[in-house]
Amino acid sequence: MNEKRPQDLQARLASLSLTTGLFAFCFGLFAGSLPDMQFGLGMAGVLLAWYSRKDHRFSGMAVVGLGLSVLAILSSFLATAALYFYYSMLQNPAYRDLIHQAQQQSLQLFPWLAR
Repeated sequence: MNEKRPQDLQARLASLSLTTGLFAFCFGLFAGSLPDMQFGLGMAGVLLAWYSRKDHRFSGMAVVGLGLSVLAILSSFLATAALYFYYSMLQNPAYRDLIHQAQQQSLQLFPWLAR
């Protein structure tokens, strides 16, 4: 009942874990407003790394994919907390002028954000 998976399948799963983990981590860096996508990709990378194990050991690619996926999951939690904090500050009238001023300053520093 305990069948061994082919070696090439484990290598493919490890490389997919690395690719998914790298994509999830980079996705979080460049699209921080979508932490749910980053969390989903991070979980997929963790699962791919888990299923690529051979004799309860991870390959090098699977370890890197697992690490990047875990970092992506943690940063998605951080992005969710930051978005929650931002939206809760918007509800408070005392912070509206401060947020508006910070947005104007960021648009002056990075005019390509206004497009």
